[in-house]
Amino acid sequence: MFLLVVCLVLTGGCGGRTPLLQELAPLPPDAGCRVAVLPFVNRGDYPGGNELLYKVFTSELAGSGGFHLVNEADILKVYQQLAIFPTRMADENQMQVIASRLGATLFIGGDILRMTERPAGNEVHTEMSVVIRLYEGKTGDILWETYHKRRGRDYKSVLHFGQINTVAGLAKQMVREIIDLWNNNGLTACGE
Repeated sequence: MFLLVVCLVLTGGCGGRTPLLQELAPLPPDAGCRVAVLPFVNRGDYPGGNELLYKVFTSELAGSGGFHLVNEADILKVYQQLAIFPTRMADENQMQVIASRLGATLFIGGDILRMTERPAGNEVHTEMSVVIRLYEGKTGDILWETYHKRRGRDYKSVLHFGQINTVAGLAKQMVREIIDLWNNNGLTACGE
């Protein structure tokens, strides 16, 4: 019995740390055909966090295969035409305009709630919490909302191996977990 309790305590540190997905509406059949990742809103105090998360997200989404992503420059050009600051989220009407101009069937956007990277002795403590949303291109309506919060030490195993000491590394791992969750719940590339 004691061994069972010890095993549960030692392995339970990462339990409940998976992304939380709330499906508000079903995905349209063509959702993954042309995806536009919109600039993220940085509500935390980490400088450049929104650009970092944007680059990581587009890179990981492109690497997951099959998704046709709208070019960042095209999105920023339409943002400029609509007088939307790249640090702001487009509203529903603006998303409809962006979708019509760029042919986007799905938008990905969201908020960085917290992003930190601070030295502590011989370690670096990293933490991030985000809310990432999927929006329908034609209407701008929220389809899915995903909340994810992790610390670099959540990935620590024996003797500090696996601990993530940079926000870039933490962002990459968290984005992979979010994309895997979405894929497991039905978000697929066009034609799959």
